[in-house]
Amino acid sequence: MDGDQQPQLAVGAAQVRLPITATVRNDGASDTGSFRFQFRLRPDDLIFAQGQAASLAPGETVTLQADVPLREPGAYVVQLEVDFTEAVAESSEMNNIEFFSVTLQAEPTDTPTPTDTFTPTPPATETPIPTDTPLPTATFTDTPLPPTATPIPPTDTPVPTMTATLTPCQSADLNADGQVNIFDVRLVGGAVGSRDVDDLARFDFDMDGDIDIFDLRRVSRQYGADCNAVG
Repeated sequence: MDGDQQPQLAVGAAQVRLPITATVRNDGASDTGSFRFQFRLRPDDLIFAQGQAASLAPGETVTLQADVPLREPGAYVVQLEVDFTEAVAESSEMNNIEFFSVTLQAEPTDTPTPTDTFTPTPPATETPIPTDTPLPTATFTDTPLPPTATPIPPTDTPVPTMTATLTPCQSADLNADGQVNIFDVRLVGGAVGSRDVDDLARFDFDMDGDIDIFDLRRVSRQYGADCNAVG
């Protein structure tokens, strides 16, 4: 049979799917109507599940489920966005996003047991006795003292700089459009796990040296806020 006509099997990259479950509750005083939801994987910005939930009565809950697709070991953040199309008229949009930490650990590899090796002991050799070496005679030469240094006069006292204090809303408004919205959340989400100096200076709100789920929650707490509002 000709080689070009023969079948060929290839194995692709393995993928792990971890189940995740979230509960959504209607805290309002009227029915919500149906609404859309989606799960997003950070920092890859991958939307891996979407769906539509039925209307919820006041106090009613619904459980949302999805399988998180992971290929490489590491720490990830799953972002759940509820009513991302803004079809439901709500009194507040600030609690429509939640984040979950997911970690995929690599399977430990077996360490081979070292084998015993025999090292022969070299035969002892006689070391010749060293002869006495005469001690050198030390000589001393008077060295003149260096000239006295002239003290440097004090420099001018630096003028203190003025720093502006940002409100929590202004700190979370990363694209400076006057509102904290999904665009600000996506900016932080895209930098999750980054070690870039500029990213850390901009998105590491708790200054722990890492951009993670806690920094995302700093922004989500201000979600929907109008930074131009007075008072």
